[in-house]
Amino acid sequence: MKIIFINPFSKSLITGGIKVTYQHAKLLLSYGYDVRVFQPEGFPEWLNSGQDKELVTDALSDTPDSIFVFPEPFNGWLRDLALTPTSARKVIFCQNQYYMFMNQLTAKNYRDAGFEAVIVPSHEAKYDMCSIIGFKNEEVHVVPAFIDRERFYPTVKEMKILTAPRKWPAQAGLPAVSDLLQIMFRLKYPKLSNIPWIKLENFSVEEVAKQMGSATVFLSLSRMESLALSPLEAMASRCAIVGYHGTGGLEYATRRNGLWFSPEEYDPVVDALARALLGVENQDKDIMAMLENAEITASFFNKARTQEALLRTYGFLNDKENLKQLV
Repeated sequence: MKIIFINPFSKSLITGGIKVTYQHAKLLLSYGYDVRVFQPEGFPEWLNSGQDKELVTDALSDTPDSIFVFPEPFNGWLRDLALTPTSARKVIFCQNQYYMFMNQLTAKNYRDAGFEAVIVPSHEAKYDMCSIIGFKNEEVHVVPAFIDRERFYPTVKEMKILTAPRKWPAQAGLPAVSDLLQIMFRLKYPKLSNIPWIKLENFSVEEVAKQMGSATVFLSLSRMESLALSPLEAMASRCAIVGYHGTGGLEYATRRNGLWFSPEEYDPVVDALARALLGVENQDKDIMAMLENAEITASFFNKARTQEALLRTYGFLNDKENLKQLV
């Protein structure tokens, strides 16, 4: 069985989904599977992992012993490929159910096109696959993401706020949420107005890890997520988490591991940022307990758990094919 992850995106595009795709490919390769990542533009250098370059191919092998693992957005030619009969088997690795809804396809449509399984990173996403699109429970497999603890860990802390603002941009005359919260914060807390506010935009994985390791607070601006990986990486880096779970973060967000709010609560978020900053500085017992709980939460998203789920899922697909050949 040859597994080909279809990842036809620009090599300069930085997303958690692309990072996780390469993680899955690398893990499967380490367990003896024949794995490639179809990315015609070449390897995304921002991943900072030279070993993974060997995974990249610009050719699709459409053979009966191949599995095409499609991403969830069926845009342009990718939709034609997904819905056209092929000799290869088909699976969807859905890392954001909201993008998948926009395909406007039902579970029956996917089955008719030859898709035999969906892989998702959270139970929140699995619920939506079954409830909204109509997949059967046994058709959807949860493979949780993992945090690379060799990269994401606390270092010497500095008073600064990090955020990843991409999903809440300026639109329809309204300000970007990150900019709005920053201005509100500086107006309301002038004594904290010199605290650096760093936007994680166009950073390599190593640069993100370095910033998180030294940051005091991570402002989570998650939106329409299937899991929301950045807050977990910040938890592993012992940042105090303030902000939004983006739905997918319900997989792990609790009152014990972060200061969580709805996207309409701007002023409470500003207050929470100040509370977190000062709480870390003054070693406030409640904030210190929150940091401990956040690290415990992040530790649950580990490589061993991902490996187990990944091997179980692809082992099932392999057994299913072997059974077909026996019949």
